[in-house]
Amino acid sequence: MVIGATHHEEMAAGGEKLPGPAPKLFFAPDRIRKRGEDWGTPELEKRVAAAWHPFAEWSGDWLEVRRGRGREDLKSNIPRGPGRRNRARGRPVLSL
Repeated sequence: MVIGATHHEEMAAGGEKLPGPAPKLFFAPDRIRKRGEDWGTPELEKRVAAAWHPFAEWSGDWLEVRRGRGREDLKSNIPRGPGRRNRARGRPVLSL
């Protein structure tokens, strides 16, 4: 199974065939659509909510989403300094 596949053009870069079943691309929207067909929309929504609530509770102590809009907020969220990593606890969600 390949998840994400941001470098899908390199999936066969080694040229060697791996043992076992052929890799298949995992694309979340397709999987969600399939689950909706299998279970029906109300059941899918119920299961997503049941899985989401524990995750939201667990991440609430360490994840802070900072919302921003526009060029100035984008500039203020560019990592600066040694290593150029943004070590802030919050993670920006920006709309341009």
